[in-house]
Amino acid sequence: MLEFNHPWAIKPTMLQPLADAYASSMREAHFLAVRSTKPAIPSGVVYELRDGIAVIRLYGVLMRREPSWSGLFDVTSTALTSEMLRLALSDSSVRAIVLAVHSPGGAVDGTQELARQVYAARRGKPIVAYAEGLMASAAYWIGAAADQVYISSDTTELGSIGVVATHVDISRAEDARGIKTTEIVAGQYKRVASMHQPLSTLGRTTLQEQVNQVYSVFVEDVATFRRTTPETVIRSMADGRIFLGRSAIAAGLADGKTTLDALTSHLRTSTASMGPRAQKLLLQFKNDVSLQRQYGSINRYAEECDPSVLHGYDQQVPNH
Repeated sequence: MLEFNHPWAIKPTMLQPLADAYASSMREAHFLAVRSTKPAIPSGVVYELRDGIAVIRLYGVLMRREPSWSGLFDVTSTALTSEMLRLALSDSSVRAIVLAVHSPGGAVDGTQELARQVYAARRGKPIVAYAEGLMASAAYWIGAAADQVYISSDTTELGSIGVVATHVDISRAEDARGIKTTEIVAGQYKRVASMHQPLSTLGRTTLQEQVNQVYSVFVEDVATFRRTTPETVIRSMADGRIFLGRSAIAAGLADGKTTLDALTSHLRTSTASMGPRAQKLLLQFKNDVSLQRQYGSINRYAEECDPSVLHGYDQQVPNH
């Protein structure tokens, strides 16, 4: 059973439709039988390859595994995305990676692992996140881990940095149907937020502590990924709101606006001119925060160390 009283990092307006879709699928017994005949992972190419640029798409609700009842809406498995990323990093034909995202977020489970994997991938190949209309909550947690974040339009939604848990009390509904559920448990917190009784003070406190803990981890990761402080993230980005377009750029959640074609073209051009020495210098810069603070950009660092190796390379994607 899907537990909605566990912490979720999702755009708040999407949590109830997700719960409704789950409930609907549970009422239709034939739905699971039909879904179970479909392959869990499509055969063939696992990511789009655009002349040396791997495009990995994260669409819909994010969950560690795609559930059997997900036929009513788009779901992206973070576990499958993790495998795609691993393959792209090891593929010698891939020079850079784009995470193309249109997602309201999703389950906390699996999100930090994928975000940390994206962050680590920066040491191997250039990786950029591209928000195609929506990159919220858990989706932003993952996207922020890339080298840079770009938006597709002035109405693109970014942010919703926050955590939500919902408790549903069905005890009165059971009473109306003449049902009484008695739970036998061991351990004070085993069913502290049971749906078969009103939420107790201890239950509310426990859920709030869990939500606060996940929120703290979320904020700290975004601060690390975006090269800022947790205090700045809380003050300017992480009050749970959605930022639109240029306001997201001004708040520090994104680096600019462009198109997917322009982004992949820029990555293709900039990485094509990089030889082994240039790549070594770039990785050295990307892995050393002190160098980033001292020089501000790879171009300035290269000018002092070895100007010739980064000839023609420009890390900044032209805005559109």
